[in-house]
Amino acid sequence: MTWAARLVALFGGAVTGLLVAEIAAASIHRFAYPFINIFTADPDFGVVLEAHQETRIRSRTGRVTSIATNSAGFRGPEWSPTRGVDGSPGAWLLLGDSQLLGFGVEWEESVTSHLSSILGSSYEILSAGVPAWGPH
Repeated sequence: MTWAARLVALFGGAVTGLLVAEIAAASIHRFAYPFINIFTADPDFGVVLEAHQETRIRSRTGRVTSIATNSAGFRGPEWSPTRGVDGSPGAWLLLGDSQLLGFGVEWEESVTSHLSSILGSSYEILSAGVPAWGPH
């Protein structure tokens, strides 16, 4: 076997081994990331969540949850236009960090979802919880 063939075999074996190891590690963690991986750069805030994205996140204890964003880049269902300014009920905008976002729990277990179920259809509850705004 020539030196060139040995180098190709060595490189091919290393790539194959790394690929198998990556697939094995991902399957052990149920193909979930240990962090939110749907950030995009933003000149004003550093980073924001991308709109219309979904990801699976694995906590330190191994619990896997999913996070899906709406067109505004916040977690949860689409925001509808608030109801009239004529005194009829409108929307409540909740501001907060990763706890309001519901990091580590499914949407149905989040504070926003629970508040929506308590208030019923009287108010639309908008969750503007963010896991990070970047280094600034």
